[in-house]
Amino acid sequence: FFFLFAKTNTPLRKPDEPQFSDDQKTTLTLNLVESLVLQDRLADAAKVATDALDKNASPELRHRLATIYLMKVNAVPNSEVAWAKRWELVTLSRTYDPDMPESIQILANIAANAPTKLRKLATQELLPYLENGKAPPAAYYQVGSAAAEEKDWETAERLLRKSVEIDPKADIGWN
Repeated sequence: FFFLFAKTNTPLRKPDEPQFSDDQKTTLTLNLVESLVLQDRLADAAKVATDALDKNASPELRHRLATIYLMKVNAVPNSEVAWAKRWELVTLSRTYDPDMPESIQILANIAANAPTKLRKLATQELLPYLENGKAPPAAYYQVGSAAAEEKDWETAERLLRKSVEIDPKADIGWN
């Protein structure tokens, strides 16, 4: 009879309150994020993922949040003013998953086509990936083609050759 009144260290919980592991919470959050993405509610999806990252820094959530910001980059309309927004979004994406090939490709696009100030910033961010061979072939092509347009033949040749070296079957580098 005494054991009924003994104090336990187990906290009481409501019977209707489910207990989930961190992996289950991550899966539930990712499912919610995906449903928001499918509804084209990217801002809401980013908020849900960010809030969940504050509680559980899973690599899956970090990667998905990075891709959401890249999706937002693709939704930015083409205009001169839009380059700053693209830069902001790709920078946000890279804080969560810095080595995603898609973000590196967007950096290459900015480095090749944006106004001068952003070109320089993107080139600085992109340079280590171009030097260590971790950039996608199209990034070498874009930045190499931009260098050729600026008549920087040495840089253009080096980058275009690297593009072909990485992916010899890609016509883009041979062109």
